Amino acid sequence: MPALEANQRLPYVLLVDDDPLVLRSLARTLQSTGVHVVTVNDPEKALKMIATEDVDCVLCDIRMPKMSGLTFAKHTRAQKPDVPIVLMTGDPGLDSALAAIELGILEYLPKPIDPPKLRETVQHAITLRKFARVREEAANVIRSDFPPNSTDDELRLAFDRAMATMFVAFQPIVDAQHKTTFGFEALLRTREPALPTPPAVVDAAIRLGRAQDLARRVRTKAVEDLRSAPADVLLFLNVLPRDLDDPLLYDPHSPLADMAPRIVLELTERSDLAEVKDSLGRVGRLRQMGYRIAVDDLGAGYAGLSSFAALEPEFTKFDMSLIRGIDTSPVKRRIVGSMVTLCRDLGCRVVAEGVETAAERAVLDELGCDLMQGYLFAKPASPFPDVRW
Repeated sequence: MPALEANQRLPYVLLVDDDPLVLRSLARTLQSTGVHVVTVNDPEKALKMIATEDVDCVLCDIRMPKMSGLTFAKHTRAQKPDVPIVLMTGDPGLDSALAAIELGILEYLPKPIDPPKLRETVQHAITLRKFARVREEAANVIRSDFPPNSTDDELRLAFDRAMATMFVAFQPIVDAQHKTTFGFEALLRTREPALPTPPAVVDAAIRLGRAQDLARRVRTKAVEDLRSAPADVLLFLNVLPRDLDDPLLYDPHSPLADMAPRIVLELTERSDLAEVKDSLGRVGRLRQMGYRIAVDDLGAGYAGLSSFAALEPEFTKFDMSLIRGIDTSPVKRRIVGSMVTLCRDLGCRVVAEGVETAAERAVLDELGCDLMQGYLFAKPASPFPDVRW
């Protein structure tokens, strides 16, 4: 396939099935949608192609003589974790469906496949693959945080002091187009100089096995303050994937659960949902309780395309390192513009963090990013800071 830029070439769809009639039928259906389709009846050959070529979507039959579709999917996932995989089967069964879910398969299609459903699934996969490419590019312009350089004894004393002096600050999230306050993000703060930043406190909590204590303290303080907030605003609350293991988060009688319809749980992309058993099922339980979900720090890490697709977040927050200086950086402008478009296609609203200048705001307005957060509007402060327009 010609080596073209991702935005200049046709999307590349790889069909893998040992039945030539099925391959021809599926290829005809997809070629009418303007994609480049390659058919392969040998899964081993297909794996070699996946390793060397830029594939946007893989459709594979489950039952093949040389290699099962599930085994093929495992090898594909190991080589290219970001490529969406769709499995097809003429004999759907519970075991294979569960295995497909564990592998992070995008879709599980029973044969005969309805052509509109096939086209819809592939177009969704292509959108997700474009999204993954932009996220990978974004990660290259973002610096990582480093854990505190302390001994465990020093860290334990510092963390205890941090917990004793901890408080929650709030920063507005604004609808810049309509000049209204959309919500507030609850932000961990402490007066402990040895752990001067929230990432330092979180890293210390994780190293010391105190992450659950920290998360519970922040949630308790934040929800106490939310009761005095304007009734029409949302509270954005940071949650690490490991917090999903906390049974208190699912307590229907907790103060947090009482206000669930007003709370957006931000899952940071710096951690992997695979850390938690049945993480997607747990997120589903939280949604049933009324919570909404956001993916935080988009571009700062990569938690897995299949996890992002399965989460279907209502909100996506762009890491501030992508926003700062966007008015003078064509690369950042292009990345954020692509992300805004792709997030809209995936049905989630975007929030730009770290907006500090009128020039940055103007570019974000131009790119269609209506929800913003940053010092241009208000610094984090005790509940609840006023917004400067």
